Amino acid sequence: MNAATISASSIFAVAETISGTAVPGAIVYDAASNTAIFAAASALSGNTEFTATITTGAVDITGVAMGANFVWSFTTGSTGDAVAPTITATNPASAVSNVPLNMTINATFSKAMDPLTITTATFTLAVAGVGGASVDGTVAYDPTSQIATFRPTANLTAGTQYTATISNLVTDLFGNALAAGAAPDPWTFTTGSTLGPTLPDLGAASTSGVLGAAPV
Repeated sequence: MNAATISASSIFAVAETISGTAVPGAIVYDAASNTAIFAAASALSGNTEFTATITTGAVDITGVAMGANFVWSFTTGSTGDAVAPTITATNPASAVSNVPLNMTINATFSKAMDPLTITTATFTLAVAGVGGASVDGTVAYDPTSQIATFRPTANLTAGTQYTATISNLVTDLFGNALAAGAAPDPWTFTTGSTLGPTLPDLGAASTSGVLGAAPV
């Protein structure tokens, strides 16, 4: 999406359903996960129904607008969410050896996270040991699987131990900071000497069609 078209309260708004009172807040868009986030300026009223609206003023990067306003409602409870998120699994797992040199580093969270807090500053990879060289890469977060991925810019060095770290500056959607979880953080692993399988090159793959009665 075109982030500039989502950042205005006239495009993405939240209000109390019955009174229509608008909720003040900040709107941000995370391009990596295609997620728009409305962060209320203060805690919402308890036991109250709210209606959120994203209008057709939101357009994608090619200039195509949404076909219709998207409207949904939700009702708050009586308490806030104070449960800290944790890391439930990592890939590679801690202490694993013979990791492929083109491996991406993944961490799975226990709950939905704020993608804006998961960046190359908070999810890092470095050669293990004091003063180990940091690894350049990109970081992305998938809100559906709740998995954060560090993708090194270049293949890792063979026969080398690395340490992956996710800092407690990473938070969930309620602002709760990351806590210790089932999987260790930071965690280490050691590379082997070979590459792992890579995704196939789809070449000139195009839109599907129908040939006679058989789908293609």
